[in-house]
Amino acid sequence: VGGGGGGGGSGPLTDEEVAGRARVKEQVARSADKECGICLERVIAKGEQFGLLDACDHIFCLKCIREWRAVGELDKHVKRSCPLCRETSGLVIPSSFIPDSKDSKDQVLATYHDRLNHIHCKHFRHGDGECPFGTSCLYRHEYRDGTLQRHEAPRLRMDDEGELRAVGHVMLSDMIGIPR
Repeated sequence: VGGGGGGGGSGPLTDEEVAGRARVKEQVARSADKECGICLERVIAKGEQFGLLDACDHIFCLKCIREWRAVGELDKHVKRSCPLCRETSGLVIPSSFIPDSKDSKDQVLATYHDRLNHIHCKHFRHGDGECPFGTSCLYRHEYRDGTLQRHEAPRLRMDDEGELRAVGHVMLSDMIGIPR
């Protein structure tokens, strides 16, 4: 992710694709001296990709920010927040450069969403499974006949900590205390 133009076909690149690739090369070059806010090393010099957070513009190695979010002992709100500013971010987006504007970051995010939306969700399994991420899942929820799952507004409830939680399908076993 973090790429510019398409160029996925076998024909020559369009002027727009050439310009897009030039913009990406320029942004990669401008990102060369950027340091990770966790390990304090230059990300590109380490041979790493950047891990962009959707809610802030702090700079991290993809590996460092993923490790930060994977620490088991941390509260889930801490794990989902930026280690520097504590803004909650739902996504870590891999990128070969640091976007130089909001529009550029939005384009990286859109490209990432588009890429994931073409990969079938391993939980949904063409309708044979149930995705625990519901409408938040970025992967493709496609039935065997090729139709896509309709996303209805989630049913929500408030938990003991005041957090809104999506409510899954209610089953009879839920009503009579039988574990699923």
